[in-house]
Amino acid sequence: MPYALYGESIFTSFRSIDSHIPALEKHLLRLFESCNDYFFNHQKNFCEFFDYYFSEIDFKQLGREKPNHYFRLTLFAEPRAVMVENQIGFNELKLDMTILDLPKTVLKKLTIINSPFSKNTIKIKSGSYFQNLYLKKMAMRCGMDDALMIFENELTEATTSNIILKIKDEYVTSDFTGVFKGISLELFENYLKKKGKALIYRRIKKQDLRETENIFLINSVKLLSCISQVDDFYFDENTKLAIEYKEFLKSYEKEN
Repeated sequence: MPYALYGESIFTSFRSIDSHIPALEKHLLRLFESCNDYFFNHQKNFCEFFDYYFSEIDFKQLGREKPNHYFRLTLFAEPRAVMVENQIGFNELKLDMTILDLPKTVLKKLTIINSPFSKNTIKIKSGSYFQNLYLKKMAMRCGMDDALMIFENELTEATTSNIILKIKDEYVTSDFTGVFKGISLELFENYLKKKGKALIYRRIKKQDLRETENIFLINSVKLLSCISQVDDFYFDENTKLAIEYKEFLKSYEKEN
């Protein structure tokens, strides 16, 4: 069963805010592009992909019925004896939609751990997140909430989130080529533009933490999380920014 043994699944995850699902089309498009790369050998288009898997799902109604919930859409390869070289059909992938209450945990403390990912990491959200979860578990065993990954003295990302640092009134995130740029980063860029600011992509060294005023984790489920500690470094929690960003997302589609 290759889909299980080799982690042959691709997913996207997001949340509803009140009854609204921000940037839903971006999530579905990312899911399609990843599947089109791995499963379909670039032979499909988004419209036929959407019609096959999602045409009978009313996401607006779902958001109203499940406000403030976590959603995960996963496409699994059906069981088969061997891997295939070329494309497979829509009928050979199974869609699973998981809907859960939002996690109650609040991330506050990080510890720096060497990243298992290189600059050549493939940017597909595979259903197998074992290495990420392993690092998170190691961090929790140290009394922290998550791992902040480092590669050759360059801070890259957390296990399931991108990182944002506020340094001297600038907002900075990693431009490490192996980092998966989440949809939430794009949305945060749009939020900053409305405030007349920019999100700066550059290398982030561990020593940059000495000049960091605030540090955040950002993803499409927990949105913007204020971090108070990274090992022996301590930071102010800018909860005002997190609240403003959430309010921005509530009206995102109406303004874009």
